[in-house]
Amino acid sequence: MKFLNKYKHFLEEFDDKKQLRTLFVVLGLLVLFGGFFLYRYTGMVKTLKKQMSSLNIARRETQSLLSKNAVVDKQRTTVETMLSKDKSFKIIEYFKTVLDKLKLNAYRTSEKTSINDTEGVRRSGYEEVNLVVQLTNMNMRQVVDLLFEIEQSERVYTKKLEIVHSKTNPVVDLNLTIGTLLKKAEAEGS
Repeated sequence: MKFLNKYKHFLEEFDDKKQLRTLFVVLGLLVLFGGFFLYRYTGMVKTLKKQMSSLNIARRETQSLLSKNAVVDKQRTTVETMLSKDKSFKIIEYFKTVLDKLKLNAYRTSEKTSINDTEGVRRSGYEEVNLVVQLTNMNMRQVVDLLFEIEQSERVYTKKLEIVHSKTNPVVDLNLTIGTLLKKAEAEGS
């Protein structure tokens, strides 16, 4: 109560002009401080929204990477299972068997195997063995049957295919590269 009496007495001493001026000064200071705090508050809100947006982008990227990693792990498991089924697989023997089955041995002119030096494949414990084959004077039906037969095998995949059409005969020459994955130790014997 004593404080209110002092305040009341203080106000009674001022005349109307001094009171009005003091009131405007106090209100002006309140508006100034309120504006300053509002400015700071909106600045902090904008900063937090930017941080939240960048965190959401990073979260989405992380989710994408995790889902890609899950797909790669699943593929790795599939490859491991496939490779463990037939440890003595030889790509040359496989291709000769396919040619015998389709009766296309007479069209083969050359073949060459190589081990691919892709560092990513090597680091994961595998070697990629490629077989480059040249076949000549084949009709398109034979080419389609050969490619279909290769595609049916989960162990072998087509890497490169070049078809050259003969200008005089209705036949084509085929340069075909197929590949397979082997464990490093198994690849040395291919």
